[in-house]
Amino acid sequence: GNVPIMMDRRFPSIAAAEIGMGPQGAGRLILNPNLMADETETVRVFIFHHECGHTRVGGSELGADCWAVGEGVRGGWLNRANLREVCRSFADMPETSTHPSGARRCRNLDQCFAAAQAAQTPAVASAIPPASIKTTPAAPRPQLVRTGYLDRRPPGRTPCPPAVIEANAAKDPIAHLLAQQDAPEKSAACR
Repeated sequence: GNVPIMMDRRFPSIAAAEIGMGPQGAGRLILNPNLMADETETVRVFIFHHECGHTRVGGSELGADCWAVGEGVRGGWLNRANLREVCRSFADMPETSTHPSGARRCRNLDQCFAAAQAAQTPAVASAIPPASIKTTPAAPRPQLVRTGYLDRRPPGRTPCPPAVIEANAAKDPIAHLLAQQDAPEKSAACR
């Protein structure tokens, strides 16, 4: 949706979602680019989608994980090997007052992945009479919102055209954000 994204190198966590603070109560996402840069592409994209999930499902960590898995399966960026990679990223975490243990989250991810894959299987859809199928429009692809926190170009430089930004962000939107945050002046596509 139109959830603003704030990059904050001093934020004490890798990422968070503030629910209910943005337009129409959607909230905002906060990403720590220093901590995000230490993760693999798959884990970064999962974390991003997990935080987006909070704006859709609320404060439930397991619900946000499940939403992210569903988006990954539907979007084609999450497969069984990628899921194991995500699990390894938090598998040893103990339960805290805000998050279930890593082991519990991994079990939940496996269940969500199986359900998301089953929903994508044509054989399951063909077993349902066509008249009973309710279609819902696909969720729009998350858009990376440019804010003052991301745009540190010196005066006189023009922003990248939206087509250039989208083309660069297509493969790994988080890496694209991190690159813009670290060295926007090095972009050959725009000045």
